[in-house]
Amino acid sequence: MSTLYVRDVPEETKSVLARMAAEHGASMSEYVRGLLDKVAQDGMKAQAIRDADAQLAALHANTGPWPSQAEVSQALDEVRDEYETGDSS
Repeated sequence: MSTLYVRDVPEETKSVLARMAAEHGASMSEYVRGLLDKVAQDGMKAQAIRDADAQLAALHANTGPWPSQAEVSQALDEVRDEYETGDSS
């Protein structure tokens, strides 16, 4: 584990971090490590979302425009009707 020094921040920031750590029953080191872990996790989640968006955009580019809600509803209605009537022509 790397050593982290909270020294390149204003005194007010250090004071706030120390107070918040105390409120959570943690040392400042533990508290700051927890904050950084959360930032990293949020960043990984954000990256996963960006990756998924990029994949969807690539899929969209390869397959053309996606159907509208009305088109999807119409297709579902047609399939439902075919199922209920047994007509698949």
